[in-house]
Amino acid sequence: MEKDIEVNHTLSSMGYTVIRVWEHEIRNDLDDTADMILRIIMEKKAAASQRL
Repeated sequence: MEKDIEVNHTLSSMGYTVIRVWEHEIRNDLDDTADMILRIIMEKKAAASQRL
């Protein structure tokens, strides 16, 4: 868990968005998992376009 926090902080400071998905989430409900990831991407895209 501590390593995840460190990696998240490092990647975030580099401008990346970290999305963590458990394997069982993908296996049990691929559509909802994909929708969640797409929603995050669209939110980030909308926020970026508002800054321009």
